[in-house]
Amino acid sequence: MANMRYGYSTPKNVAGGLSDLSPHIIVSRSADEEMKIGMGMIQGSIPGTRVRNPVKTDTADAFEGILMNGGLTPVYDDGKVTVRKNATVNILQKGRIYARCTEDSEPAYGKDVYLVTEGKEAGMCTEEAPRAKAEDETEAPPGRIKLPARFLGKKEDGIAEIELS
Repeated sequence: MANMRYGYSTPKNVAGGLSDLSPHIIVSRSADEEMKIGMGMIQGSIPGTRVRNPVKTDTADAFEGILMNGGLTPVYDDGKVTVRKNATVNILQKGRIYARCTEDSEPAYGKDVYLVTEGKEAGMCTEEAPRAKAEDETEAPPGRIKLPARFLGKKEDGIAEIELS
């Protein structure tokens, strides 16, 4: 028999989806550039109005929140599910959400959350704090900023539940 369950909740473990109905704060912003759902966002060209992807020089003071899955993000002709420049987006600033994590992250309940600010994983979350470049490394590890958040469990398919406070 087909699944006949019709609900209004976001399925579990979907990037950018609320994980429960605990108290939360969601704000609307405009996208300064193309971005992916479930990623950490930074204040954009007009703070309080626009958001953008993080860059190496960003600090925790500029963190806006996690880009939410509004359920209406279109799939474009190129097959990508992305938020286009100037689109209106929802940003979770407080509450529980499923966020994208770095490939090598190993989150666990209660661990601190850091936002990667450079490289191909910029905007993703990890439990690994920033560290200095080792003498035998050719390049420094990606920049990270500590978020006002904690992990609520392990990573599944590159997604982990976090709680922003």
